[in-house]
Order: sequence, then structure tokens, then C-alpha cells
Amino acid sequence: MHHQGKLSIPKPSLPSSLTDPAGFHVTIFERLHNFQRLGDSLGLGENALRLLARWGLHEQLIHIGNKSPNMQIRRWNDGEILAVQPLMDMAGYIGHRGDYHAEFLKRVQELGMTVRMGHKVHTDSSCILSRS
Repeated sequence: MHHQGKLSIPKPSLPSSLTDPAGFHVTIFERLHNFQRLGDSLGLGENALRLLARWGLHEQLIHIGNKSPNMQIRRWNDGEILAVQPLMDMAGYIGHRGDYHAEFLKRVQELGMTVRMGHKVHTDSSCILSRS
């Protein structure tokens, strides 16, 4: 049995759409016309990886990230290493957030959810949808 409804999920919360939709067909509206590989690195710790395993993303995401015992701090303009410090297993797997986001998007589509690009959801009582 499928139900219809509207749910707006901000882009940083895209992974929240991977929870069990309980019979709902989920449509995700994104303001951007296409996703680009922007941003910085992101560390996924053990707690996050346990949740991602439930969503069927564990293996894909650990292949993106690397698990280094040390963090290198480099000078921005020439890459010279300024300091090295142990990560103390706090950061877990470190990978580019754009690569992680691409895997989240791929997974929601594998689960049959619709992603509609180039739309902006106006949050008011009438929940109006417009083309960006």
C-alpha cells in the first residue's frame, strides 16, 4: 500500500531519507539543477558507520574514505607539512563529502525514491513547489 504526502528534507539531511519510508513513495526536491563535487573532507566515525550499514552504505563509504593513524597539517600554497598529529581513532574514515553525497544519492534512487532537481520548496501552509 502506498501513501502520498509531501516531505521537505534539507540537503545536508539527505541521508535521513534513507530511513524506512513505511509504505510511502518518497520524492526529494532539490533546489540545485545538478550536484557538483564541492566542499571539504568529512570524517565518519564508528557510530555513523553502524547507522550507514543499516542503510546499505557501509561498504561503499569505507571504500571512499581512508583510515589514517595520523593527520597532516599542510601549508595551503605549497603543501609543505607543518605538523603531524595522531587522529586517536576519533575521525574514523575520512573522505570527500562530495563523494559521500554521491553515494547517498545513488542509494535513495536504488530504493525507488524520486529525486527532482531544480525545484524549490516554499515552506508555508500551502507548501508551494516552484521551478528554480
